[in-house]
Amino acid sequence: LGTVALGQGTFATTVGIAADGTWTCDTSAVTCSGTHQVASYNVTGTNNRVVTITSGNVDMVSGTDHLLLTVDAPATVTLPNSGNSGVDFDIGGSVDLTESTPDGLYIGDFDVTADYQ
Repeated sequence: LGTVALGQGTFATTVGIAADGTWTCDTSAVTCSGTHQVASYNVTGTNNRVVTITSGNVDMVSGTDHLLLTVDAPATVTLPNSGNSGVDFDIGGSVDLTESTPDGLYIGDFDVTADYQ
């Protein structure tokens, strides 16, 4: 999500990037800078098969502090052809912030499952 600096006063806001790349940052509450990008994945398999994508929310940790990244992922993707090229899909996410969110470098890992139908 890049760097997010908390604003002054009392606030509650959400910062994030949707799977389609849409960036959200309420600049009246926080300042966002740096690189923000979706996580990109690729699945391959048999032509026209549907693949169910599952990715739970992510517990992001900084020392003893935690933030919940609410994941935005497609429910399914359809494979466009057979072979090695496959299809790419993106996963985004967002975090809820308030004036009392602890400072820190928050890190977490996506757990993504592709279930071939």
